[in-house]
Amino acid sequence: MAGYPYFAVVSRDGKPIFEEWFDSRYAAESIDQAEPKDDLRYFHQLLVHKSLDSLLDNAPDKANQIYLKVIDTFNEWAVSAYLTGGQTRLLLLHDRSISNSDGIRSFFQEVHEVYVKAMLNPLYIKGTKIESKDFKSKVRSFAVRFL
Repeated sequence: MAGYPYFAVVSRDGKPIFEEWFDSRYAAESIDQAEPKDDLRYFHQLLVHKSLDSLLDNAPDKANQIYLKVIDTFNEWAVSAYLTGGQTRLLLLHDRSISNSDGIRSFFQEVHEVYVKAMLNPLYIKGTKIESKDFKSKVRSFAVRFL
């Protein structure tokens, strides 16, 4: 998963409700020990959230759920997007040279299914961060399987 460093779930109002770094160089444990100049996590977040503008311009108004493929690029990075029926955005930052479109689509579909189950949890408060360890482990397992 070296070419897939960052995944985010962004709510309808533009707030990140789930973030995950797949590359071990950006895991929380390794960042605590890294030099501040080596911390690219903020850069990854910037690239993904910058792509929200182009996503809103390109997305159809009445889509049930849609995989939009690559919506934005910057140097060697590309951002792929999946829009849910409730206008939640699933965004994946990956290396531009990766052309695993079917794997990315399958990853988004599986994460969407788990996301819907998390939203149906009566203890979940809409718009808050998803902090479930089970959700995080499932996202990681889908990344290993499809990416």
